[in-house]
Amino acid sequence: PGFARFIFVSRISQKKNLSYFLKRLRSVKHGGIHLDIVGAVDDPEYWNECLSVIQSLPSNVTTTFHGAVSNDEVLVKMSKAQFFVLPTLNENFGYVFVEAMAAGCPLLISDRTVWNEVEKRSAGWTIPLENSAEWEKCIENIVSIDKTAFLEMSNRARLFAMAWLANPEIQNATAK
Repeated sequence: PGFARFIFVSRISQKKNLSYFLKRLRSVKHGGIHLDIVGAVDDPEYWNECLSVIQSLPSNVTTTFHGAVSNDEVLVKMSKAQFFVLPTLNENFGYVFVEAMAAGCPLLISDRTVWNEVEKRSAGWTIPLENSAEWEKCIENIVSIDKTAFLEMSNRARLFAMAWLANPEIQNATAK
């Protein structure tokens, strides 16, 4: 408890909404947070907006920008993180969610994805973007999670990913 390591893996664009999460991090006053940002900059103007927010973060919040990396490197970085974050404006599917959970990273995502079962399965949180206070409260709670609770949630994320991957209906649907 007292520290959380998040990872954001996606293109740097308005749709993926990184600046939204960065702005929520400004409210974190207790504990420490590190955010690894992985992805290609699709929109340099938007990235500059994100950099401006990063510069305004409190000293207990740090970030590292990795840019675009290979798939293998992404998985290594995910395995070193604790929580996956993607406050996307809209996502039809996204294998990155499955990859994050398979790496043991519970999800903190917007409710604008198809992954709304993560809360029911205790594998993360889906929070409406309209509720920034709930995002901030969730981040504060994540920072205070003890090791036992984190390991249980991490295991549930892995189990959810494994069950999803083993589902023959999913295999048939994605093969088309």
